[in-house]
Amino acid sequence: MFKSIFIALIAAAALTAIVSGCGDSDSAASATPLTKAQFIKQGDAICVKSDKAQVNAYLDYANDNPKKAETKKGQREVVVLAGLPPLKKAIEELGELGVPKGDEAQVEAIVGGMEKALEEAEADPSKVYESSVSTPFDKTDALARKYGFVACGDAL
Repeated sequence: MFKSIFIALIAAAALTAIVSGCGDSDSAASATPLTKAQFIKQGDAICVKSDKAQVNAYLDYANDNPKKAETKKGQREVVVLAGLPPLKKAIEELGELGVPKGDEAQVEAIVGGMEKALEEAEADPSKVYESSVSTPFDKTDALARKYGFVACGDAL
């Protein structure tokens, strides 16, 4: 049960990384704008890399703490220890991508929602692993899919 919940967390966190990183106004504003296709391709590649890092961190945690990984305390720890660090790294990488000209408003709408969702997840990780129907990332996931992300728009 927890493993499927964590996989959903990984996808949600990856999407968060994509859109939160793209919204870093200082670095994104100074980066050369990409085409939308380039932006999505590069963003999805960063997302896939972040997903893999999160999965590996989760597997390391679960192997080191097999019984604890199934507990509420373990679920919280795995969100904090395995989910968030790769996400933060991805945000830095994505912040260096140039937002496509004309798409600033769309990306900003996604980013604003994802930053809020990320803050919620950091403040209370249980909002991610205890949520059976929705997570803080759901609304922004839909916006990201609509924008064209594939690997980073499939949180659940």
